[in-house]
Amino acid sequence: MELVNVKKSDRKEIYKLAIEENKILQKYSSQPIYKVKFTKDLFERMFKNNFGDNKAFLGIKEDNKIVAILSGYIKPAPKGDVGYIDNMFVSNKHSGKGYATTLRDEFYKWLKGKKIKYCQLDVLEKNPANQIYEKWGFSIDGFQMTKKL
Repeated sequence: MELVNVKKSDRKEIYKLAIEENKILQKYSSQPIYKVKFTKDLFERMFKNNFGDNKAFLGIKEDNKIVAILSGYIKPAPKGDVGYIDNMFVSNKHSGKGYATTLRDEFYKWLKGKKIKYCQLDVLEKNPANQIYEKWGFSIDGFQMTKKL
């Protein structure tokens, strides 16, 4: 296992993970805005948003392939900036090895280095990852609601 900063040159490996992740997320989403046809164009738009100031894009490599990722950034909040986990995914084949915890800890370290004291994330209601996030100490402080116009 090797912890790495994901680079733009890792695009192909991340694309493979994104396809796997999208198939899984379709099971848990209840709104049509999340039930999308995952295209290369959509991936490219999402991928390039993971790079820039105050953004972290971490990965775990096993056998020289990225098998887990965490992307996050710093966002403004009413009482100061907070860290935000935008996406975290571990390939099914590699789940249960503590990779999500390793990525989380590295992201926390990055946030603390920037003097950030809180971390947030959004997760679909039916996603089993909720149990992990609760175990890590995250608590619900609101609900995101969606309505089709």
